Amino acid sequence: MQSHAQSTFRWRTVLLIFVISLIAAACSSDAQESTLPEGCDGVTWGSSILVEERDGQSVAIIQGDYPDSCSTVCGNEQTVSGNEININLYSSRPEDMVCAEVLTPFEEEILLDTSGLEPGEYTITLNEDHAQTTFTLE
Repeated sequence: MQSHAQSTFRWRTVLLIFVISLIAAACSSDAQESTLPEGCDGVTWGSSILVEERDGQSVAIIQGDYPDSCSTVCGNEQTVSGNEININLYSSRPEDMVCAEVLTPFEEEILLDTSGLEPGEYTITLNEDHAQTTFTLE
């Protein structure tokens, strides 16, 4: 049997760990919010990228899995450096909802901004190093 002192110590330890976790989460989310687009709270990791030509425009099709059943894509950013295009894909999850922590497949189509780019082969990278593909701009 546990003594009252042991039980009290255990609950205080659990409470302390909980408070420290909340503080750590608050600090890390403040740091993330400064680099994320408004309304977004995370980065979405895709597992594959495919590029299709549609009506003379290049479309990146990104497939992957959300970590839960509530997350959605909330925005993206594209940057070009030489023949490399980096796409950052961002996600959002409602704060006030309880979400099942189950991988949820997604597919997101992004119109590539190729205006001003010379014809040639380009490498597309998702979130700076997660998934990658090449395509030819004609």
